[in-house]
Amino acid sequence: MSQAEWLELESDPGLFTLLLEDFGVQGVQVEEIYDLSKPITEIVYGFIFLFHWNKAKKKVR
Repeated sequence: MSQAEWLELESDPGLFTLLLEDFGVQGVQVEEIYDLSKPITEIVYGFIFLFHWNKAKKKVR
């Protein structure tokens, strides 16, 4: 897989926390979760999923 097939976005919880602060969000911290099968005991406001970027466009019907 070549690097050009991936959208450049740093998968860094600290970076996402700084982005949220720049948007004016206060009192939250982004954390990386490695296993969704375990119960999460803290308050969760959302998830950020990073995924493979497919450059090819699909035909619109």
